[in-house]
Amino acid sequence: MKHTHRPCILTVEDNDHTRQLVSYWLKDTFDVQMATNPDEALSIAENRSFDLLMLDINLGRGHNGVDLLHELRKQPALSRTPALAFTAYAMPSDQKRLLEEGFTHYISKPFTKAELHEAIDAALSRASLAA
Repeated sequence: MKHTHRPCILTVEDNDHTRQLVSYWLKDTFDVQMATNPDEALSIAENRSFDLLMLDINLGRGHNGVDLLHELRKQPALSRTPALAFTAYAMPSDQKRLLEEGFTHYISKPFTKAELHEAIDAALSRASLAA
């Protein structure tokens, strides 16, 4: 899918390896802003909008992507931004729960580069259809 501009994605992932891999896979197509924890993500998102929120669910030290999504949604610029949960929680019930919590899309770890791009394209396509 061709995009007229480089969509900007806020990615929150606490694992260094996963963060580096996702950044490498997306750098040629997207403007990726990486955060390692909820506080950093909220700080980055404070004064800008994003085309997609991509949040890990288990962020360590008692933090999680569901709570972070709810905090990010309080910002008017992000209240309707598509949100992709990416997580090791891979049961159908996990996917259902995350979608009920406000995520618009879901991908389970481990995923391939192609699967990640497909999930992002699906989220961005849905957003452009809703606009």
